[in-house]
Amino acid sequence: MYSFDLEHQGGADYKYTFNCNNGNRYIVLFAVAQDLFDFENNAEYQFYFLNIIPQIERPVFDINTSKTIAAITNDFFQYKPDGFVFYYPENTDGRDRQRTKLFDRWFENHSTDIHLRFVYVINIEDTVLYAGLLVLANNPKKDSGKQIVTNFIKGLNIGKDAPLY
Repeated sequence: MYSFDLEHQGGADYKYTFNCNNGNRYIVLFAVAQDLFDFENNAEYQFYFLNIIPQIERPVFDINTSKTIAAITNDFFQYKPDGFVFYYPENTDGRDRQRTKLFDRWFENHSTDIHLRFVYVINIEDTVLYAGLLVLANNPKKDSGKQIVTNFIKGLNIGKDAPLY
């Protein structure tokens, strides 16, 4: 795992940075996503993973990056135990399905069992999009939060056959 820094500057967002051995520098951002699903108490966050200093155009899989992202997520949930983290991968290059699988694998293999992961497939007009949701298993609102997101996704998928991710 790589060491990471939290650059929380008094706002509602949580920004983490870390450097990899290959020279890449990353930001992991949990940005408040108010009004996305209408949860109470600003508990909605959107997850962003950005390569801000790319040294390698297509870096090979690095197990320490996965471990670091899982540790950062654990740290974030220490601050926001009632939070819901929504992940919507960038899809301009058609690799959003692979990014969703990677996102899921980060938490499946390197996170504690306190996270519940839900993966969604959204089918809008001949376009398939992917999304994920993270929540702590002991969050008392986890079931209602999951239902809100599930109903939202079902509303987008009405009359469509969404493939399994």
